[in-house]
Amino acid sequence: MTLLNVVPIEKRTTIRAMASALGIGHSQEEEEPYRCVQNKNFIGNVMFIAAIARPQSSCTGEVLWDGKGVFPFTKTYYALKRSENRPAGTPQLREITKVTRDVIREKLINEVLPAIRLKWLANGVKDIWIQQDNAKPHILTNNQAFNEEDNKDGFNIRLVCQPASSPNMNILDLGLFSALQSIQFKSFPKDLKDLIKVLKARGGNNYKNPHIGKQ
Repeated sequence: MTLLNVVPIEKRTTIRAMASALGIGHSQEEEEPYRCVQNKNFIGNVMFIAAIARPQSSCTGEVLWDGKGVFPFTKTYYALKRSENRPAGTPQLREITKVTRDVIREKLINEVLPAIRLKWLANGVKDIWIQQDNAKPHILTNNQAFNEEDNKDGFNIRLVCQPASSPNMNILDLGLFSALQSIQFKSFPKDLKDLIKVLKARGGNNYKNPHIGKQ
């Protein structure tokens, strides 16, 4: 019997979790990190487009393209006035707070499509289907501006919508949930006591995660 066989399956969902269960690369004397963020009133809410596709690898296992891309909705502004922290004209990155259909169209045309052309394999099939869900701000499949840009450089990129009420056809949810599943199995509350640990820390985030089966 190997060491891996004695590790519960919920602690083998990731390499990091498995190493922790085997005591590899972790010091028992290591202090618990203080989990804190600024007040939520001062955290910018940034929306983004996440693009996921099948990764491409060579015959030797080298990853040629990871099939992932994240495109945040942000815009660069330039400071009009001088302050003690920066001179006038300093570029400032800010989030776009209202994501409309026009904003999404420009993001697809100016960033997503060029990224696909840049990262796509030279010998790869250039018939590509971009699937989006049915959120109201998403552009229509017959959008003229998008269709004028999707056939450049020999590509045939088509925009389709996810079938209504069909979560099994949603590639974003499938990719996201499969990543979250390993975290879910790794640690989850089993009773009310686990849910009120923050109260024992007097409302703070510096509580120590309990060790199962240990005092």
